[in-house]
Parts: sequence; C-alpha cells; structure tokens
Amino acid sequence: MKITFQTPLVLTIALSLVSQSFAQDQPVKTVANTQPGGVERTKSDADQAYRQGKYQRAIDLTTSVLRQNPQDHVALYLRASSKVELGQARGEAELVRQGIQDARQAVAAKGSDNISYYLPYLYGMTTLSQIEDRPNHAQVVVQVAGQLLGLESLRNSDAANIHYQRALAHMFLRDAKSAAKDYDSAIQKSPSHIAAYVGLAEAHSVNGDAVKAGQSFDRAVTAFPKNPTVFNNRGMFLQGQGKYDAAIGDFTQALQLDPKFFVAHTNRGFTLMESGDAQAAENEFSASLQINPQQPLVHSLRGTSRLTQGKLSDAVSDYKQVVRFDGRNPVAHADLGFALFFAGDHRSALASFDQAKQIDKEMRFIDPWRALALTLVGKGSDAQTRFASASKKASADRDWIDHLLSYQVGAISEEQLLAAISKDSNLKAAQQCEAHFFIAQRKASSGDAAGAQQQFKAAINTNAKQLSAYRGSQVALGQITSRN
Repeated sequence: MKITFQTPLVLTIALSLVSQSFAQDQPVKTVANTQPGGVERTKSDADQAYRQGKYQRAIDLTTSVLRQNPQDHVALYLRASSKVELGQARGEAELVRQGIQDARQAVAAKGSDNISYYLPYLYGMTTLSQIEDRPNHAQVVVQVAGQLLGLESLRNSDAANIHYQRALAHMFLRDAKSAAKDYDSAIQKSPSHIAAYVGLAEAHSVNGDAVKAGQSFDRAVTAFPKNPTVFNNRGMFLQGQGKYDAAIGDFTQALQLDPKFFVAHTNRGFTLMESGDAQAAENEFSASLQINPQQPLVHSLRGTSRLTQGKLSDAVSDYKQVVRFDGRNPVAHADLGFALFFAGDHRSALASFDQAKQIDKEMRFIDPWRALALTLVGKGSDAQTRFASASKKASADRDWIDHLLSYQVGAISEEQLLAAISKDSNLKAAQQCEAHFFIAQRKASSGDAAGAQQQFKAAINTNAKQLSAYRGSQVALGQITSRN
C-alpha cells in the first residue's frame, strides 16, 4: 500500500499555565552507537541532544552529517524531528516546514523499514495548523495516519504512535471524541504510552465529561506512579474543578518525585492564589523562579500575588522583569502600567499604558485607565481632547469603553454610568466592578474618602477577580485602611 503525502499549502510565518506536553512521543532509538567516532558517533550525539531538548545542537550535528551524505535517512529523521520541535517552540512555520521536508526525504530513503520516520511529518503538519490556525494541515494528518494504520505489517508500538499523532490532529480540529478514541487505541497498542494516557484525560475534559476525565487521570497516575508529570496534570484538572486541596496534594507529590520540577511549583502557587492565600502563592512562584529564572509568566503571576498583598514596589519589579523579557508584548506593558498606577506613580503608569496602546492600537480596555492617569497628573484637558469621540457618540451607539470614557471626561454622570451597565449576566459583574472603581477614583480625588471606600467595597463585592479594577480596589482599600 502506497502512503500518499500531501504538501502543506503556502505558509505565512506567524500559556493556561505551563504544563509538560508530549509531542513526538515514544521516539525509537535509531542510532546504533557502535563506533567510537565518525559519522555514527555524530548521529548518536545528535540523538542524545534531541532527547535532552537541545534541538538546535541536534540540527547542527545532523547537518554536518548530511553535508557528507545528503541521503543519510537517520540524520534526516533526527533533523526533521528537531526542526519540528524547535519550530513549534518558537512558533516559526518556516522551520516546521523544513522539518516536514526532511521527514519526507527520510521516508523516501527508507520509509518502509521505519514507520517512526513518519512521526515528524505528522506532528509537523499538526503544528502548522496550530501556528497558522488553519485546519488544512491537520486534516492531512488524519488522512495520512489512516493510511498508515491500514498497513498489515504495522507493529503495535508504531500503531500506538500513529494513533497518538492522529489524536493530536483531532484535538486541533475540535473533535475531542475522535481524539479520545485514538488515545485509547494508542494505550491498547502500547500500555506504556504515557502521553496517550494524559491525552485521553485531556480529551475527555475538553469534551465536558469531567467524570471520565478524572477516571483517565487516575488511570495515568496508577500506571505511572513515579512520573511527576501525570501528578502535575491531574492537579491542573483538579484545580479547574475547584478541588484545591486535592490539586495541591498532586503538585506536592510531583515535587516529591522531582524537586526540580518547577512547573509544579508554578501550578501549586496558582492554586494557592485561587484559594486566597497570596503569600503562600508568592512563595511558590519564587521557588519556581529560583529553579528556572527564565519564566516571564511566573514573574507576572508573582507580581499579581504581590499586588494582592499590597507589596506594590515588589509587584512593579516583577512586571518590569516581564517587559524586559518581551518588550514588544502590549499586555506586559499594560500590566506594568496597572502596577505603577496602584503604586501611585501615575505618570509612569501613563507611559506604560501609552506604550501598550502604541504596540496594539486595538487594546481599548486600557483607554479609561489612560484617561484617569492623565487626569491624576493634571492633564484632564488632554484626556478630554484625546477621548472626546466617545462622548460624541449617541448613547445607544456607545459600547462599555465609550461609557467609561464619557464618564471620565464628564459627559455623563455617575447615575448614567451605572444605568449603562449591561443586563447580560456574562457582562454585568465585570462592568459593575469597573464602574464602581472609576466612581471611587473620582470621589477619592474630590476628597470624599468615605464615598470612595464605599465604592471600592462595591467593586470588590462583584467578585470580578480577573479585573484590574478589582485588584485596584483591593489595593486602594488597603491604603485607606492604613491611613485611618
């Protein structure tokens, strides 16, 4: 039976909390380390580099082999796998496409003898779908995997890997039911296929079947009691179910199995923060950063935990670190702006908000904060000029941001702002929180401390914890309490 490849279409180069993922799972050892030096030694070193996640080194080593022999199928396979993995990590479609081409050449050279050579092709095609948010490539994976699974000589281990790759494609195509079937088939073919156990649980979770998801995570933990990743992933599932104590127990078990598993520190910290223990959360985020300092997300999370505790200067330091990691990330600049605002540095906050808006002009949710910051630094007239267009719209044509801006520039009253809050239950609490926060800010500026305190409390009572207005109200109430 001939397997038909399809070439990807013309390409354009394009967090949840971190969790360990499995990409090209169960790699087959393809390099015989029988010679002390030369080409075989180089390929063996490349194989080890790939397994250690040192993908660029693996690419460099295999490229040196391929300069001598462009048809070395082992080197092509290893370079294909490494390019796909590195391209996935960087979000670089062109690098993934190069890996796919290497995989095709490896298959052409010796495909019938090693089905594993198809894995970087399949995973690469799914990765292209993810990077470009296009289903075409994942649909090709489903088709080619089906052809491979029809081979009579297919070994169970190879079949398990193909089922797993097809499951990844189904997940991207939002077909969690088909993905679950493939994950389950992979487990039946290879009971030691750890990635399939985790994938099966995640597929059931995405499909909305919490019972089956929980059972699958339990099954994974039972099958791999010494693997920290399965405890970490079950903990993430339990955290999402609101079972904080059980989730913390799983993250703790993961760390007992591997004290350097910083991801579990991060997830335990997030769970503690969700349960209301900001200080303990901060400690966990610090532990994660001590093991791996190169984590902008964790700096951001620690900054949030510090904000909640009123540790404003420490929070600002964390958010500045996030900006250092990625100066072109508008969200990082906005988060720094919020922290600076809460710390009372309204001028610097305004600069951060303006930088965020300069990078992403569609980031309208920070416009009310920009208007407020302008007012607080004595540039209220500039705020009126910048945001006059919002108040010039007819009331029926204004969205929520327009109403907040209209209130900021004095075009509508406190009562009119509150009356504009949506009746939609999905929007109401968030809009109430922001309305009360901005009303509180005006009362505080006018010297009405009691009225401001009442409005900040009303913002917190909405329980819209995801909003900066909520965190700002917490900080403001802490400051008011400390002065009284």
